[in-house]
Amino acid sequence: DEDIPDEVPTRIVRLHSEPMMAAEPKPRAERTEQSVATLLPSAPATYRLAQPVAADSNVTSSRAIAGHSRGALFRVASKLLGHRLGSTWVRRLAESNAGLAEVLQPTLSPMSWQPVEQLITLLERTSGRVRDPRELARTLGRTTMSATFARFFGADPSTLTPAALLKAAEAYWSRYHTWGHVRVVDDGTKGVIATITECPRDPLIAALIEGALGRIAELAGAVDVSVAQSETVVDGQHAFRFAISWRAERREPAKSA
Repeated sequence: DEDIPDEVPTRIVRLHSEPMMAAEPKPRAERTEQSVATLLPSAPATYRLAQPVAADSNVTSSRAIAGHSRGALFRVASKLLGHRLGSTWVRRLAESNAGLAEVLQPTLSPMSWQPVEQLITLLERTSGRVRDPRELARTLGRTTMSATFARFFGADPSTLTPAALLKAAEAYWSRYHTWGHVRVVDDGTKGVIATITECPRDPLIAALIEGALGRIAELAGAVDVSVAQSETVVDGQHAFRFAISWRAERREPAKSA
């Protein structure tokens, strides 16, 4: 299991053993991926939150951007919240909101497409129940990548360097979300910078992405990963910026679950 305080055991969210098929229709075409074993890291990433960009009437807000995310995120969230807050609380949450009832059902397909608005609602509804809502969102991003990335990517991530795997994000981002445009470039040292536009302007979504990117770097062998998140403006659009760095790279295969 991942060495993350209070994190849900990876074994109860391992989705790669289920058939990844019968996906619901999606606005973009995608390729069929090959299944490989899920890998686990030797240590968790660390995160730093930078100051947000100042409000500007000329900047297009993306807070209300619509789109969909894979059911896998909701399946992992349901297990994670059940571990943190108890299955009774999760059941009552589902009973209180018809939209959440739909995405929290245990039979939800990991390959289905669900409204990102429901993901935001789910994260926001848990904010008053946990000590650190951002940490919970980051853990959701990390654990989802642990459970699904090798299958969604379609190859063993440990065969690439961390920089190469992160710079391939444009190829696999759309396998998780219909929203967001990602661009990843070298930072000139040992790391990369990922910029995401057309993304909901929500701090918990940003934290979820932080966790996911840090975990992806670890799956490629990055050691002591650090992710610093900030906000910026790209072509008049609000964007999230993630500076991802690591101390070293482990080139031997990562340990299996």
